Amino acid sequence: MNESLTFLPWLRQGLGLGLTARDTGHGSLPRGAAVGAWVEIDSQRAETDVALRPVDHVQGIGTSQILRRFPAPGAVDVEHGYFPLIEFSAPDLPWILTPTGPDEAAGDATSTGRLRPWLVLICVPTALATFTPASGDQAATIHAPAGELPDLDESYGWAHVQSIVDAASTVSATAQPGAVTARLVCPRILMPRTEYRAALVPAFVADGELLVPAWDTAAGTAPNLPLRVYDTWTFETGEVSSFQELCERLGPVPASEALELGTTPLDVTDLGVVEPYHDQPQVTVDYTGALWDAGLTPAGLGRLKSDHDAAVIAVLDQSDHRVVLQRNDPDPVVTPPLYGSLATDVHAVPDQGWMRQLNLPPNRRAAAGLGAAIVREHQERFVAEAWRQAGAIREANRELSFGRLQAEVARTWQHRAEGLDAVSRLAVFAPQLTFTRTADGHAPRRLVRESSVPNALVARSGLRQLRPGGVVARRVRRREGPELPSWRSALNDRFADPTQRATLGYGVVRRPDGTRSDDPRRYPPAGPFPDLEPPGIPVSGGRPSAAADLDLGAIAALTSTLRPTRTVRDRLEGRIAGLGPALDDHDDEELPGRTFFGPELDEALVWSLIERSPQLLLPGVQHFPDNAVRLVEANPAFVTSFLAGANHEMSRELLWREFPADVGSTTFRRFWDRPDPAILDIDPVHTWPMDRRLAALSSAEGDAVVVLLRGDLVQQYPSVRVLLVDPADNVANLPTFAGWLPPDVRFLGFDVADAAAVTDAGSQWRIVIEEQPAEPRFGLNPGEDPSSAPLTSWTQVTWGDVVREGTHLGIAANSHLAGAGSLAAEAVWGRNSAHLARATYQRPYRLTFLATDLLGGS
Repeated sequence: MNESLTFLPWLRQGLGLGLTARDTGHGSLPRGAAVGAWVEIDSQRAETDVALRPVDHVQGIGTSQILRRFPAPGAVDVEHGYFPLIEFSAPDLPWILTPTGPDEAAGDATSTGRLRPWLVLICVPTALATFTPASGDQAATIHAPAGELPDLDESYGWAHVQSIVDAASTVSATAQPGAVTARLVCPRILMPRTEYRAALVPAFVADGELLVPAWDTAAGTAPNLPLRVYDTWTFETGEVSSFQELCERLGPVPASEALELGTTPLDVTDLGVVEPYHDQPQVTVDYTGALWDAGLTPAGLGRLKSDHDAAVIAVLDQSDHRVVLQRNDPDPVVTPPLYGSLATDVHAVPDQGWMRQLNLPPNRRAAAGLGAAIVREHQERFVAEAWRQAGAIREANRELSFGRLQAEVARTWQHRAEGLDAVSRLAVFAPQLTFTRTADGHAPRRLVRESSVPNALVARSGLRQLRPGGVVARRVRRREGPELPSWRSALNDRFADPTQRATLGYGVVRRPDGTRSDDPRRYPPAGPFPDLEPPGIPVSGGRPSAAADLDLGAIAALTSTLRPTRTVRDRLEGRIAGLGPALDDHDDEELPGRTFFGPELDEALVWSLIERSPQLLLPGVQHFPDNAVRLVEANPAFVTSFLAGANHEMSRELLWREFPADVGSTTFRRFWDRPDPAILDIDPVHTWPMDRRLAALSSAEGDAVVVLLRGDLVQQYPSVRVLLVDPADNVANLPTFAGWLPPDVRFLGFDVADAAAVTDAGSQWRIVIEEQPAEPRFGLNPGEDPSSAPLTSWTQVTWGDVVREGTHLGIAANSHLAGAGSLAAEAVWGRNSAHLARATYQRPYRLTFLATDLLGGS
């Protein structure tokens, strides 16, 4: 992105383009400038001169015009190797009131393209500046010695335009927000550990009919009056000169420190309810956190494992008796929780699978116990949120009951309609004929509407008029006798007879308004064609023509394919979020009377664990050295154990409080704080296959590697960009989760298909730490000594290669840089502000490590 930036020395639009007097680059300017303006109407042209507003008329600049200030207002420990700057949304703002044009002319080889801005940015130590805030009608002002201000004869060099498109397209791109911006740079040479005030002030003041420079640095003349301040802020520099210097302090943990992260001894000698170790003075295993060094093998119980497992299983399996407890049975033994039992309805330790791995190894039970402890600690807040969702549960059950009523009524109507004749069935199911389809994919309702079938035969109004108990039927029955067939059946039979259809005139095309054309057999047309017959309309595109006959029986039979229960289910699933999984256990033609939904809390529990102790997340983090970077792995077995314990405890709490929810629901599915809410760390616990390993139950695809950072860089740049680069396609992957471990360790996680591919010997995966590329900065590279080798690029120029006389970097004072031919290929020092911007532009710095160089552990 940054390599495509275009810098321009100035930009003007509108009337400013009419200013043609060339700027000499120094001295005074006319106070007012006139621009010729004209209007032409009906070939009549009127001309006049329009005077532009002078600089001294400006009372203020709206804060909406300011896009960015660097350093940020109030910032501390700012790197002193960069120049202060301010950016504007209006790309022509710094030159809009300059009453001259640029120093350029067609065919003039001496043209430089320079144009002095009417605004400048100054930066003065707060101890040397007298600042008076705005008060009433009085504007804010500042007064400072001339030696603390930049040279106004060189102000042309520190105001430029930045565009993300090429120079030819810049003017058209000004309508795009952020595409073209104006920037003022103050060439102040900042000192370490100093507080500064930056201020946006006018470069000229009125003197009669002239605009004269507001101060003269060469003569040492300070402003006679305090300068009006349009914008101001303060900041304080630190000891570091640049982002690069901070990065160069980072490095892997020295091998001599032999630091191992991710495990710590866990004393399991006294288990309380069981004593499986028989006179062992002390028994310890390795507790493993959510993050650990790659390749670690935690210490377990060893030869004591079988005794431990037998003793723990004997205690946990006693909970199985409570499931079938009878009225006169003795009180059951209160046992430790069997994690996962409420979600799976398994109340004894299985012989294999994740429930065994979760409940027997001490480090896994410890992780589950931590999840349960977090829930107990925040139970009031969690249950309050659950009750808030309970209102939605009640409403969902109400909708479900109403849906069952709808489905039952629809099934009854469908069953009763099966005994009706074809025409009556079509009339009953007329609304549904829009949604069903024939074998050719056509909607029956449309086919009926466009055919010769009378609308009345399939309309509700016709059904009401011709119903068996209606007035028409009773009159016919009195006239013809009680054995008369169904009136609608008789009509249907008559309608199916081609001779009768011709007599009734039902083979006539409809008009666009839906009515039928006059039948020429009954209404002979007036004109020279008395024998004109209605034209036949052929079948086209597989769809019957308007005059075609339809098999009403076949279309009526389509109503038997209607599935009212499935329709109701689809509607309910669309209206009630989360209902789909609750209906998976029911057939398509079945709706439960009510269902229980478990509350779902979107909270990432990693923060509660860190709040309890950072060492529980990453054991050994307290020994992580300053200015260090390390690559570790996420421990999926810890994450699933922790969330299984948290969900088990939440279910017990909801059961105790008689919450109307499924006791096997999964309330917490997020451990890591991921910006994408769609990425969850586990699937619902009740869906876990019983024979699956605990470490394989994560819902995230693949593994995760995590970069640890500590030092001055993350303190100064909390949002520093860290990337993981895949050598296969050279694609930089962004973190998928991140967080902080007190006091100042930042961790950033990356989801990968296989962590071993990143951490194995010979891996070419890279960790990249870089500046944010969206915020350009200007200055020179760190270094106090002149370069010993010839300079071939501006990226090689350091502070040691320039002359620093006074408080600001002078353009004329460093004219020796303009003569360097190799540098001139990129930019010519001092030619104009665009060249100076390219010369002092600091490309985002990148620090790269091989992933394998950052590993620790065994």
